[in-house]
Amino acid sequence: MRFVPKIIKHTLEGRFIYLLVAILIFLGVGPILADMTGFRLLLDIFFSAILLAAIYAVSQKMRHTIIAFSLAIPALLAFWLRDFTGGVALNVASEIFSSLFFGYTVIVLVTFILNSPKITRHVIHAALIGYLLMGMMWASIYELIDTIDPGSFNLVQGWTDNPRLIYLYFSYVTLTTLGYGDITPLTAQAYSISILEAIIGQFYITVLIARLVGMHISHSGKDRQSGSDR
Repeated sequence: MRFVPKIIKHTLEGRFIYLLVAILIFLGVGPILADMTGFRLLLDIFFSAILLAAIYAVSQKMRHTIIAFSLAIPALLAFWLRDFTGGVALNVASEIFSSLFFGYTVIVLVTFILNSPKITRHVIHAALIGYLLMGMMWASIYELIDTIDPGSFNLVQGWTDNPRLIYLYFSYVTLTTLGYGDITPLTAQAYSISILEAIIGQFYITVLIARLVGMHISHSGKDRQSGSDR
């Protein structure tokens, strides 16, 4: 029965790649299928799958699982009830819990990266996911702001009627500091959040690269020292 622990270990080691693939498919295919008949529900299912995969990604410690689960379930309930019944209150609840959930997941992933003794494929996957989830977190915050104060953004007209995809687009354009200018903030709150996302996104890349380079140098030095001792 020794193969059972190996199967469990292999499954847990793949917890990051599942989430990474789900996010990339959602971001890559979502805008293409957004307005096709019958695919709106599929996008909602994919978004829900991302939240569930994120819970699995942080499930290495029980307290992380409990906190992530406590944030994801209200987000999912409000998300689906909003789609079927509508209502500003449900939209606000959905975006609040979604942003908190994504933010908490990013913190757990960054902590995992900073505490890792060496660079592995899991560390690389966690770094990529952290950056992508940051974009999703800010998108939820933007939608929350525009729900509470309608007209906070000058949005693109005619591309899609799915606001989540519009805010995701603006979020990643801001996070990567591309600044196309087709969507612009119009209120002080929207401006402030946009600035914060751009700054924090650059901090994330700077600190992450510094950490990964430091880990690589440290690990390479130990390997050379071990080789010379032989």
